[in-house]
Amino acid sequence: MKNSVQELTLNLEHHFNIGSNQKMQIGGEWQYYASSFNSNETKINHPALYITDNILLGKLSLNAGIRADLIPDDKIYLQPRFSARYTFSDELTATASFGIYNQFLTRVPYQYRSGSYQMIWTLSDSTFLSSTHFLAGLAYSRNGWLISAEAYLKKNRNQLYFVDNTIYKLDNRNTGFDLFVKKEWRKQTFFGSYSLVNTNRSEKSTGHELKAGAIYSLRSFHFSATYIYGTGFPYIATGGHG
Repeated sequence: MKNSVQELTLNLEHHFNIGSNQKMQIGGEWQYYASSFNSNETKINHPALYITDNILLGKLSLNAGIRADLIPDDKIYLQPRFSARYTFSDELTATASFGIYNQFLTRVPYQYRSGSYQMIWTLSDSTFLSSTHFLAGLAYSRNGWLISAEAYLKKNRNQLYFVDNTIYKLDNRNTGFDLFVKKEWRKQTFFGSYSLVNTNRSEKSTGHELKAGAIYSLRSFHFSATYIYGTGFPYIATGGHG
């Protein structure tokens, strides 16, 4: 089994200010993708334009933007994005965001024999992966402590699974929650996190991950240790396989 991918990107951006509380960003991008899997080859030329506007209104910071992708079928796909940050005090901030994200180069699970899978790179044009994100969070920091919590909803369309040389498309919805705690004390940093994610397709399941670690700084050296425990997910069964 042979699988390879090539990517070439050119990017041009321009930043400018409008007054003291507003910053604009305008950019253009051209990407060339080429992937091969065994004897199959796919190539995509992918131009895009985007614009973002960041406005500061006292304790409220707003960021709004839109990205336009043009892919080989001559259609334009718009991806609006918006985020907001509100500072209640020097210690407490709240954030919220919304966005649509398209991905043309993805890794998909490939079943090369019954019960055996491998991740491969693949290109998609009309069946590209698209996801809509909703996020909200709070962060508190004081006296070397940082505590942050974030909840999210991600609606995914056209997730691909490659089974017996057949591509299956699935839509699913992921909901989750992340909690992160960090404490800095002298030359030490201690941190821990907990993540919960629930997916509803194609097999409904819930995953948990616990992470704990520490970093010790000694002059120019940094020593770290991390422990991670995750429950994992059952592998997705498609078309009667898996």
